[in-house]
Formats: sequence, C-alpha cells, structure tokens
Amino acid sequence: MRKAAIVTSISIIIAFFLGTPYFFGQTNQSLNDELLTRANHMLQGKGEPLPVAQQDVVASFVIDEKIYHGPFYWGKDAGGKSHFGFGRGYFVSMISPNEQTRQWLQAQGLRSQSNNWEERSAEISLLGRIRATSYISALNFKNSDTTLNWQGAKTKMTLSPGLNNLKANVTIGALSYDQKQSRLEIPSANVNVKLRYKTGLWVGSSELKVPQITTNRNDKAELTLNNFLLQGNSNVSGNLLSTTVTLAADSMQMGAVDYGPFSYNLNMQNVDATAWLKLKDLASQYDTLMNANSLQYNLNLTQYHRGWFRSNAQIVLTISRPKPTGLIQGQLHNLSRQSELLILGNEISKTLPAVVNKGAQFSLQPTPGHAQPSMLQIDASLTFPKVLQAEDIGQLIEKAEAHINVLFLADLIKMATEHQYPEKTSADVNATTEALLNKWVASGYLSRSDAQYLFSLDYSQGKLSLNGKTMADTAAEVVSDSVVSGVVAPAAGAVPITPAGK
Repeated sequence: MRKAAIVTSISIIIAFFLGTPYFFGQTNQSLNDELLTRANHMLQGKGEPLPVAQQDVVASFVIDEKIYHGPFYWGKDAGGKSHFGFGRGYFVSMISPNEQTRQWLQAQGLRSQSNNWEERSAEISLLGRIRATSYISALNFKNSDTTLNWQGAKTKMTLSPGLNNLKANVTIGALSYDQKQSRLEIPSANVNVKLRYKTGLWVGSSELKVPQITTNRNDKAELTLNNFLLQGNSNVSGNLLSTTVTLAADSMQMGAVDYGPFSYNLNMQNVDATAWLKLKDLASQYDTLMNANSLQYNLNLTQYHRGWFRSNAQIVLTISRPKPTGLIQGQLHNLSRQSELLILGNEISKTLPAVVNKGAQFSLQPTPGHAQPSMLQIDASLTFPKVLQAEDIGQLIEKAEAHINVLFLADLIKMATEHQYPEKTSADVNATTEALLNKWVASGYLSRSDAQYLFSLDYSQGKLSLNGKTMADTAAEVVSDSVVSGVVAPAAGAVPITPAGK
C-alpha cells in the first residue's frame, strides 16, 4: 500500500513537471493571441494621405520571438542576459525590417542605429501579471530639407491579470528636428502612466515631463520652455466621467524676454461615460469615412504560429488606395460615402446631448500658484443644465452658461505677426501689431488697459455679451443651429454677430 502511494506520488510529480509547461505554454500563447487581436483592432482604420507615387508599396517587419515556458523558465533577453524565474513563462522578441524593406526605408532617408528596430521582453507570473520592457532603437532621417535625430526610447510596464490595470514608465531619448531655417531640440522626456480599465474607458493618471523645449529660427533662440509638464487625471464614478488636464512650465522665454512660469488646468466634470465612449467611436468612424478616398496604411500582424519554445510573427505594412473603376462606379462610391457620412453625422448629433445632459461642466483656469502669468491669462467655463431628457444639443445650449475672459499682452500679437510675416522688419511688425490692436479695440472686440488687452465673452439665459455689451437676441439661435448643423457638414460661411447699437 505504501509502495503504491509512493509510485502514485512520483507519477503525480512527473505529470506536474511534464504537464505544466504545456499548460502554461498554452495560456501564455492565448494571452499573446489576445494581445495581437487588440493590436490589430487598434491598427484598423488608421489612414494618412501619401504621394500617389507611393502606391502599392509593401513593407515587411519580421518579429523574431522566443518563448520560454514555465513553471520554471530560464531564458535570455535580446542582449544575451539570462533570466530565471518561476511562473507561466518568459518571452523575448526582436523586430526588424527585412532586407528589401530596409533598403526602401534607407532610400527614403530613414535609418536605424541597430539591426533590431525594437527589442522587448516580458515575464508572466503564475497569476497572470506581466512585467515587460521595451527598447526602441535610435533613428535618423534626412532628405533635402529635413533632418531628424532621435535617440530612441525605453519602456518598463506592468499589466495586471486580465489586462485591466496598467502601470508604465517611458524614457524618451534626445530629439532634434531641423527643417529649412527652423530647429526643435528636446534633450529628453519622461512619461509615467497609471491606468485602469473601467466602463469601457482607460482612466487614471498620466504625466509627461520634459526638462527643456527649445525652438530656433534663423540660428536665433525663439522659444524656450523649462520643466514643461503635461498631466492628466480621470475617473468614472456612477457612470460619470471627470477629467483634469494640467499644462505648465517653470519658465518661458521668447527671444531675450523671460515671461516667467505658467500653469493652466482644464477640468471636465459630470460627463456621461457611456455616451462619451459612443461619441468617440462615432468620431472614429467619421474620420474613416472622410479619408475613404485617401491613400492609407493597412497594418496587420500575420503568420503567428504556435509553438512550445519558439514562435514567429510578421507585420506586413501595405500602402494602397481604394479606387473604384469607371465613372458610374466612382459616382456610386461617392454617393454611398456621402449617405453614410450623413447618417453618421445624425448619430453624432443625437449622441452629443447624452454626453452633457447630466449637468456637464468644462473650465480652463490658471492654477492658484500661477494666478497672474505675465504673458497670457485665460479663465473660461461652460456649464450645461442637468436635465432628464433633451431632444437635441440646441436645447441644452439655450440653457447653458459660458464665461470666457482672456487677458494678454501686445507681445503675444507681435509674436504671431512675426511668424506670419517673417520678411517684415521690426518696425513694420510693431506698426502692423499696433494697427491690428487698435482696429480690434475700435470694433469692440477688445478693451485696453495700458499694455494689456481683455477679451470677455458671456452667455447666460440665451443672451450673449461681448466686453459687457449685449449682443442681438438671435445670437443664441445662431450658435445652437451652427453647432448642430456643423456636426454633419461645415457651414458655408461665417455668420457675423454685431454688438447692439453698432
């Protein structure tokens, strides 16, 4: 009896060590398949116009991936470093273009400093948590009038079981971009992300920090931002979405003038999360239809073969253009696209009220610590009423309240004028700036106080006022009608609104 128990125990142990690698390998492979499916879903519908000469170009990037199955794995990363652990498995992959693609990219002026354009690895624990790293090679691009040098990026990421929580840190290398007489330089950047998947949306916190951003024009410093920060926080509670976005910098210099620190907050509250998700999906469909006649990139991950210790995958990049043949087919194609666009536009206009009919609030304000920036101060708010049901966005606009106050220096208009007319002398720029500001003040669109200019717009109880002067009573109708009709098609022309008594 005891002997049988020993034999049974040994058999169970042997079965465990023989069976679990297969089990963990299959679950690991299923996870990879799910990631590929999600990646393909995101890649579909991405389009970008390209020169006609680039039609029918096929570029292939090969993923060379090795999978080391658990429960005990001992693998090597792309650099040859050994990784030993206990879990579902470990995999490493290297992505590079095939030789034909590499030659084609080099002919366009794009080169990588490494044979592998990307290297990644991931360890998957017994409970399904993923710890992954990724390295993107440095890239160089050069043609007749443009030069780009980028030192690549490194990523460390943790995904929870079920892929519902994401934590990541991205370190972005130095970037320099030259085009004709302009130059952009960024020494480095750092991104931190902590998100969770809730109600169909990724919510949480994200942060982009850049120690310095510098632009030069004609070998002269044009704009310098120090310790630039872009930060976002979002949450869904009771199916209501709230978001805060902060834009800030410790200092800003334009030419030789220092305008000091600035910081602004954009707040969004009480937005229906389900309606917002539907609106984003409709907007994506709208963009796809608008680009239906354009050259498009079609990316697919294909030829992914299962295996215990090794899998191969290939990304095929096809550049093509859907082009109906014949005059009649072309007309039918355009008619069909316009009909789909009209239906989609109507769906968007029906969805918009659901987004904001929970009493949504939007505001853009300086943070308390930087309440008086010397260059520009914006204080804006838009509040919609909380209603049970609304037939269209026009009803909500009629009851909404909006308050916008913008205070800026003449230097801001001067800077814009210099960009628009680079051939003008300093004296001509000053004269043009002064003439513009005087014209806007005389028309009532600006009010002046020394070197500061104020633009104030208020909308409440269906009435619109500009710099304290009440506009025509029909302004609310003009605004609401143009918002609804603009969803389906752009307006034929601007509708002037003249202050009462002018």
